[in-house]
Amino acid sequence: MPTTPADPDRWLRRARTVTLVSLAGGLWAGLLLPAIGMFRETDGLRLAGGAAGIVLFAVTQGVAVHAAVTPWLDDRARRRRRLAFVGAAVLSVPLVAPLAAGSWPSWAWLGPLWSAPSRCWVRYGPCCPSPPARCSSP
Repeated sequence: MPTTPADPDRWLRRARTVTLVSLAGGLWAGLLLPAIGMFRETDGLRLAGGAAGIVLFAVTQGVAVHAAVTPWLDDRARRRRRLAFVGAAVLSVPLVAPLAAGSWPSWAWLGPLWSAPSRCWVRYGPCCPSPPARCSSP
């Protein structure tokens, strides 16, 4: 016979913490892999633009991911954070693309990092606290 936890909020906090730690690994990789091009670039203007694009992308992605796993956040704030991330993703491509062009595709590392989570955010809305079937279907 399954038992229910004495403190369901404790289980929710634990699940949320594990989810955020897991997502933080992806965010960290998303910051480091495009940044490799910064060490290969010699032009200062391209370096500054690439750094700005990578930081803008990483910060807004972190804010959007946090909003997606924060069930008590209102829909308006969650929508603003998602839109800020989408805007930063679009803006980051022309900023990061010239960075180390020909030797390291810095911009190419950003594509998978915004396409996977944005599919869930745009089509299905916030994933928390929705039923699992809402985010699992393509």
